[in-house]
Amino acid sequence: MKRKLIKQGKNALTITLPAKWVETNGLKSGNLIELLEEHNVLKISTEEIKKEKKIIKIAYSDQVLFLKRVLINLYRKGYDEITITTTQRIPFTRVTSKLDELIGFEIVEHTEKKLVVRNLSTPIDEEFDNTYRRFYRLTLTFAKEVLRAIKTKKYKDLKDIASLDKQVNRLYNFCVRIINQKINDFSKKGLFYIQAITYIEQIGDQLDEMSKQFSNPKLEVSKGSIKLFETIIQIFENVYELSYEFDFKKLETTEKIRENLFSNYFNREKLGKGDILLSHHLYIILECLFHIEVYFLDVEEYISTF
Repeated sequence: MKRKLIKQGKNALTITLPAKWVETNGLKSGNLIELLEEHNVLKISTEEIKKEKKIIKIAYSDQVLFLKRVLINLYRKGYDEITITTTQRIPFTRVTSKLDELIGFEIVEHTEKKLVVRNLSTPIDEEFDNTYRRFYRLTLTFAKEVLRAIKTKKYKDLKDIASLDKQVNRLYNFCVRIINQKINDFSKKGLFYIQAITYIEQIGDQLDEMSKQFSNPKLEVSKGSIKLFETIIQIFENVYELSYEFDFKKLETTEKIRENLFSNYFNREKLGKGDILLSHHLYIILECLFHIEVYFLDVEEYISTF
């Protein structure tokens, strides 16, 4: 059955419903119906449509050490149930340690050579924006805590602070999963969001490395490097604010701060080992923030929906 699209208003397109289907279901003008988008398919029903669960079964003959990566990637792709069978013993502790980073996933069956994990959380409809905000703010908090510990020389705190990286990974994986499950809702924005959250996750990785390396009190850091760290956190804050309320003046100010860092901090001479190490990580973080910031110039039409 085919229907011709009819233009309605400036951007909307409408179709007529089959008269027999309307009569059979007793529909009248003003009644509500359910719609479900699934890639290039649009389902219409008079009752709530339950989305089919994505289930996959995998048989492995060897290379069980790669199962952690397989679990993470299938989770990100939106699968609701994953069954893995192997000819070898599954390294249970190593594989399931990653489940802490997969929000909603739990083990429902486990034997020596079989593992079944399932999503037990509620459906995700409007959670991306809130999750993205939490993801960004948590990573920013991570950065502030690392700075505090280094600045106050409370190096022992860094081991506990490093645990934030697992929380950052949890939210990153969840963001990717939502985008893959609701790719039609994101349209062209999906690529932007994927790029943005990937750079934020990379920042989390740098902070994790810093936490581990600077737990060694022998690594001295100068006041100049502390100032560099503080300024980058300021840029971190600015980029977050720009993502929700785009302002070219703030963008210009942020870019001037960034240029000043390259002129006055990254070109310093006679740096100690701690300064060199810290500058290396901060340089990568700054580049990640720059890439996120640049997207605001390329996707200006999407900024209002952030």
